[in-house]
Amino acid sequence: MKKSLKSLLLLGSMGFVGLTLASCGRSTRNTQTPYASTYNNNDITVATATNNKGEEFKMSLAQFYSRLRYSGYNTVVQSIKGQMYKDELEAIKELIAKEDLSTVSDKTKQLLTLSKDGKNLYDLSETTLDYSKKLNNYSYIRKQVVTTLTESLSSLVFSSSSADTIKSYTDEERETYINKFIESRARVGVNVSKSDLEFSYPEDDSTETSITFKNFKSLVENKEELFKTYLINQAEKLAGANALYQIANEEYVYPYDADQSKDEKTKNSEYYLFDKDSLKSAYNSSIKTYGTHKAIVVMYNSRSEALNATAKIANTLGYTLKDDLTDAQVKTFYEELYKDAYKYKDTTNLDEDFTFNVNETKNELEDLTSQAQTAITETLKDGEYLTEARNLNNKYYLIYHISSTYNSSSANEAKDYEDLSEDELNKYNTILKYEAIMKNASGYTTTLYKENLYKNMNNDSEEDDLRIYDPVMEAKYYNSYSDIYNLIKADNFKEDVIYSYNGYEYKVEDFYKDASKTYGNNILTNYFQLEYVNQFADEYVDSDTKESNEKTLSDDISTFEKGNNSNYSADFGVNNYLLAQYGYETKEDVLKYYYTASACLSSYTSKSVFQSFAQYSEQKTEENGSKSYVISESARDSFLKNLLFTGNKNYSKLFNIELDHFLINIDADGDGSPDDPDTFTKKFTAEQKENFENAVVDLARALYQETISGKYGSNTYYDILKHIKKAFEQGSELKTPYTSISGDTYTTWNDFKKYNFLVTVEELSSSDPITQTSVSNFVVPFKEYVEKVYENISADNVKMEDYKNGLFYIYNKETKDGEKITEASDATKITKDTLCKTVFGYHLLLVLDYYGPDSTKYEKKNDTDYQLNLAIILKEDEEDSANNIVVYTDSLNSESDKASFNQFFVYYIQKQNNQTSSLTSDISELMASLFDEVITTYTSNNFQTYLLLKSLNIQIVNNDYAIKVKTFDTTDGLDVEYFANQVVNYDEDSIYQEWIDGTYRWVRPEDKVSE
Repeated sequence: MKKSLKSLLLLGSMGFVGLTLASCGRSTRNTQTPYASTYNNNDITVATATNNKGEEFKMSLAQFYSRLRYSGYNTVVQSIKGQMYKDELEAIKELIAKEDLSTVSDKTKQLLTLSKDGKNLYDLSETTLDYSKKLNNYSYIRKQVVTTLTESLSSLVFSSSSADTIKSYTDEERETYINKFIESRARVGVNVSKSDLEFSYPEDDSTETSITFKNFKSLVENKEELFKTYLINQAEKLAGANALYQIANEEYVYPYDADQSKDEKTKNSEYYLFDKDSLKSAYNSSIKTYGTHKAIVVMYNSRSEALNATAKIANTLGYTLKDDLTDAQVKTFYEELYKDAYKYKDTTNLDEDFTFNVNETKNELEDLTSQAQTAITETLKDGEYLTEARNLNNKYYLIYHISSTYNSSSANEAKDYEDLSEDELNKYNTILKYEAIMKNASGYTTTLYKENLYKNMNNDSEEDDLRIYDPVMEAKYYNSYSDIYNLIKADNFKEDVIYSYNGYEYKVEDFYKDASKTYGNNILTNYFQLEYVNQFADEYVDSDTKESNEKTLSDDISTFEKGNNSNYSADFGVNNYLLAQYGYETKEDVLKYYYTASACLSSYTSKSVFQSFAQYSEQKTEENGSKSYVISESARDSFLKNLLFTGNKNYSKLFNIELDHFLINIDADGDGSPDDPDTFTKKFTAEQKENFENAVVDLARALYQETISGKYGSNTYYDILKHIKKAFEQGSELKTPYTSISGDTYTTWNDFKKYNFLVTVEELSSSDPITQTSVSNFVVPFKEYVEKVYENISADNVKMEDYKNGLFYIYNKETKDGEKITEASDATKITKDTLCKTVFGYHLLLVLDYYGPDSTKYEKKNDTDYQLNLAIILKEDEEDSANNIVVYTDSLNSESDKASFNQFFVYYIQKQNNQTSSLTSDISELMASLFDEVITTYTSNNFQTYLLLKSLNIQIVNNDYAIKVKTFDTTDGLDVEYFANQVVNYDEDSIYQEWIDGTYRWVRPEDKVSE
């Protein structure tokens, strides 16, 4: 039966579409499952596992298939889209494979060309869509798709599509990402090698922001599974673009579900993209600004620097900027200013430095502040310039705007949309229309998807209809697309087909193969975990809970059978409903796995950890009868002691340090923020980079020498540095002349400003000392540098009372040595390796004081009544307090630098139950520093799951019907480290080895914490 327009319009006005349609023909609706010839065979075992008693669990093919049906709905939807857009999918793959337009099929050319009524928006071989004039349309379109897919693959491999982010990873981190990706793909039958994933970074002067995979074309052609979802998305977008182009210039259109011969058109308010106002707005916001701007921009950090520079150049040239100058004189003056301010630059081709290109792929004006951009693009006309430095965003600029040439005109000024010639108008309207279509194409795909299904449902051939034969898949689909999908009748059922569409049949075998790759491993591991922990049902799930679960499920089934379920009608069948709703086909399995075993699994990975070091105590039973636990007598030999011992190793990382520092940075773009030194020197030659680093070291040594010179009275080093900072900004004379690395003598601070350096002086610990916790607020290189300084200065046992003004202390990143510097001659020990380099610049530390906790001895404190017998409620039953679970501890101590064993116990219990610590803030912070990492790692669900999966020894026993899984050592069986979603391999972890023996049972190491 075909859907009629009348039916659709009627249903669209009702709020209970699903129930209304489902009630039609209840007795004829298909409720059978397509099993093909083998998938209902319980005699076929897919995988096995064993419990701690040596008993074996099995998963049958029918169970595995049932769970795939529950999980694999998205697999079916993706397959439907792959069939719907198969022509576009082939076009996208051909587009990637063939760089030359002449080798592409006519069908692909047609799909890549937006056409309507026999007219094309553009010619693929022309350049109307390209802003750089270097690519033809075909290459332009191809590059867009390749870039999108490359970024998708990059995100899959490295969790980022940014080349800069990937470059910031260490070699080891990149290796880990690649290995993990290769391993994950092997699980779904896609074998990828490291050579397949070879990549390169963009060239330094490139506008590209993503990496390039050297074997990208080969991967698409031979490893299509890697890109399956992304290729379908691109195919769907291409189809959306072509469909949208048909209505983009129509003010009124037929709705997709209307009878076009009878029904009136509707207002095309959302996709009426080509009206003049829209095109004009797009033109003014983008294309009008595209062009080439020529300007000389010179930036100074202070007004005095700018005045000194202009006075020096004026003295040399014999005229000032305020004189009546020719264009040649202005340009000469500004060129000399530029050369003087940027001595470190190669000035053999100044025209490159003075040219700023703005187009679709890059905006070189972005390197300037917004105020400087405005001065070039709006304030200063061609040939105009500033006669004196102007304060823009607290920087002082001299700007000479030579000219601007816009792509929208051959003249030197941008044309308004109304002033474009007919040829220009045609050119830019084409560009704007293409951009509008591509921008909106993805958003149109939902409408297009429904339109395609609707057309097939209303043509003359029922064989073209979408028919979903699996009732679970069909019900989920129907809930989303009831306006365009008809539920199939029972007599239309096919036992070996999941769905059919447009003459294509998606077989059970196809679905099984596709879905098992995506969901199979999780299904297997979850199933066997539930089977294992179900043996603890009596321990973890009480009889009241079981009765409550049974009643809840019975009530739910009754609601369904009465036709009162909002998502599934009664004719769906109870077994199908249970599978769609709970993941299991029978009431018994729902109660066993969904309710009881799932609760057991949660309890097993949490309560069992608690119960390994706490014991039930009748002596402390509350008057109200609630259960209570205390620390067991064997706690010091238990899991808790393992945590205690391991966390205690972190004591060497605890510290308090008070610091001042000075920072040398650059702000070449004048945006008011320090530039990353690595970015600043990115395009430098090796020699230029060395010169820059030497200049940094020269300034750092001079600042240090000047500070300790003794010529600033009895002021503190910090006050002296603040004074020197001002002197530096003013270009004042040094009290002690400095001999540079190159042998030059510097007498003023201006001698150090070749690179537009800035100096910042800060009290880093003005309110509180920096601790192992607060140091994490700094960027990583600085954090690590501070930690190393503390480590070295404490190892040297430096007495801070000998350094009233503080102590300059350096750490050598190469030799790993720390060293105090106190004499002027020690300045030579300041090098690029002993300065701390961060994205903000280069730091030198001034240590004011340092100290650490006195002790980490854990002891019971029974001689005080401080918080005596603290009670922690782990579980509270508001209706019956007798069901409360309370943990008791004995007394706690009040010392801030020592923690009792009971305090650790309290901290652990409260942290595990997401409670705010009841301990003092000092003790709580101490505990967090010592134990948070180890508590998080070794009491996590991942670790507990890892232990459980190891003990289960899951094995694939029938590779004909189940995925073949490989481990790192290539043996059959599941690599549980992978399923725990961990990069770290617990088997190679020393702490893990201390805790677990070869049979993966908990063992109790000897007491390694002294009493």
